[in-house]
Amino acid sequence: MSSLVSIALCTYNSGRFLTTLLESLLQQSYKNIEIICCDDKSTDDTVKTLEQFKAQHPGIFTIYKNDENLGYIKNFEKCLSLCNGELIAIADHDDVWKPHKITTLVNAIGNAMMVYSDSAYINETNNDTGKKISDIFRLHDCPNPDAFIFYDFIWGHSILLKKELLEYALPIPDKMPYDTWLAYTAASISHIYYVDEPLTNWRQHQDSFTAVMLEKNKQKKENKNRKYDEYQEKLQRIELLKDNGSCSDKAFMTKLYSAYRSLENGFSWTLFWLLVRHQRTLFPIWRRNYISKINEFRKMARKVTNSR
Repeated sequence: MSSLVSIALCTYNSGRFLTTLLESLLQQSYKNIEIICCDDKSTDDTVKTLEQFKAQHPGIFTIYKNDENLGYIKNFEKCLSLCNGELIAIADHDDVWKPHKITTLVNAIGNAMMVYSDSAYINETNNDTGKKISDIFRLHDCPNPDAFIFYDFIWGHSILLKKELLEYALPIPDKMPYDTWLAYTAASISHIYYVDEPLTNWRQHQDSFTAVMLEKNKQKKENKNRKYDEYQEKLQRIELLKDNGSCSDKAFMTKLYSAYRSLENGFSWTLFWLLVRHQRTLFPIWRRNYISKINEFRKMARKVTNSR
């Protein structure tokens, strides 16, 4: 019998696009699935929609309604922990899955702890924009854990993971994207495979999580102390990954953390040469030529100042 695949779905005021997603989940060619929903105190008709689907498709849906708002990361942590399948796929409430998505990922995961795929961007009206994640990032098999230090490039909606991974990855830090934390842990203890095919239509709209984060980043750019705040965020990210219980090269992470901290004292040649020497593992997703990389390393090694 095929393995049970749990689909972890977190919702919060998701009514606008939820029906389209749920229909695409139920149209999967892989049939041994359960859908675990954790709603984070929605105030719209999200829960009503979930309960209607549950009534129409008995035995597939399990719905949990949070007593208090947990927030994006902790709601996903809860949802993942409630999954029963030995394999777990993650769904965003506003996307559309290709019918063969789960089948393809199950067939591809093999002895890896995680597999992910490309995604195609669609707009609010389900129209393909003609762009894919792989147009922006160089996606590939078996990324080094270090590839996640500075960049997020494996998103939850593209992932299938083995439930065993949760034994190493939970709890998820509040200040770390949950999908990057999962991917970093998977790459540290095992490896990650890549399917070079868009298996999800990733919706871009003004209320999406991605759009909200872009707006926050836009606001940060208007902040005179933006560079220092970004430096603090990156420093915290390096520290969290360094302290991950599955970190496979703590000596390197400690050296990188120390070099990054030194930016408050001036230009860090130590950081610059670390970036140069480890560029293949730190920045495999870049689509840049050598000169562009060196210029970026120089920028990253510049002194940062707190103007407050």
